[in-house]
Amino acid sequence: MANTYTALHYHVVFSTKNREPWITTEHEQRIWSYLGGIARENDIKPLMIGGIENHVHLLLGIPAALAVSKAVQMIKGGSSAWIKEMLPGMKGFGWQDGYGAFTVSKSLVPEVTRYVSEQRQHHQGRTFEQEYEVCWNDTRSSSTSDTCLIPRLWDEVSRRYATEVHPS
Repeated sequence: MANTYTALHYHVVFSTKNREPWITTEHEQRIWSYLGGIARENDIKPLMIGGIENHVHLLLGIPAALAVSKAVQMIKGGSSAWIKEMLPGMKGFGWQDGYGAFTVSKSLVPEVTRYVSEQRQHHQGRTFEQEYEVCWNDTRSSSTSDTCLIPRLWDEVSRRYATEVHPS
C-alpha cells in the first residue's frame, strides 16, 4: 500500500478590520486558544499563534488536501463570530479582508515559532504598518535587512542550499 507524507508549514498573517487595536492583552490568550481550537477541529496543526492588538500570526501545519485559503477562511470566519459574542466589549470586532501566507521549511519552523511567540517584544519599537512597509520594500529589492523575517528566512534557505546541497 502506498503512503503519502507531507510537511506543509505556513506562516499566516492577518489583521483586524482597519487595523484597529481590538486584541487586548486581557483577551489575547483566549483568542489564540480559540484560533488553535478551530485549526485542530479542521485537522490543521497550530504550531504557534501570537500577535498584538491589530494583527495575528499563525504557524500552521496544513494538510495537503486543504487549500490555504480555505484554512484561513475557516479560522477567520469561525473566530470572528465567537469573539463578537463571547468577549466583553468586542461587538464591533472583525478581521480585515485578505491575509498573507508564506511557506516555511521544516528546518526553519523553530525560528518562525520564536518569531511568532515574540510578537509583543518585536513590535515594541515598530508598528504593523512600519514592518509591512519594510517587508514589502525588502521583498522587492535584492538586498535584505534584519528588520523583516521573510527576506531573512529566504537568505537562510538560500545559504543552506548553497552550502549543504551544492557546495562550491
